Amino acid sequence: MKQIRRIAILAVGLLGAGGCATKPQAQISAESNQELSVTGEITARENGKDGYTATIEDPIGNLYYATISIVNLQKSGGKYQSFEIGDKITVQGNNWRDAEGKSHITVHKLMRAE
Repeated sequence: MKQIRRIAILAVGLLGAGGCATKPQAQISAESNQELSVTGEITARENGKDGYTATIEDPIGNLYYATISIVNLQKSGGKYQSFEIGDKITVQGNNWRDAEGKSHITVHKLMRAE
C-alpha cells in the first residue's frame, strides 16, 4: 500500500512539474532593433487600427513588412502618409526578424520615393 501511495505522489509531482514548463519565446535575430532604411514598391497592404502594414519589395526582391503607424510617426516627429499598392516609398525605422525569419520595420520616417 505504501508503494502505491509513493508512485501516485511521484506521478502527480511529475505531471504538475510538466504543466509549469515555459513556452518558447519568438526568436529575434542578432540584427534586432538596428536602424534600417528601405526603398521599394508596396506589394501588399493590411489596414490596422492606427495605420497599416505595407509589404515592401526592394529592387533585388527582398521583402520587408513595414508597420506604418500614426502614433509611432508622431513620437519620432515624422508625418503619417497613406500609400497604396504600387507606390514606391522609402521607410526608415527599427528592424527586427520574427520567428519565421521575416524582416519587419517599425517605421519612424516615411516618404514617397522618386
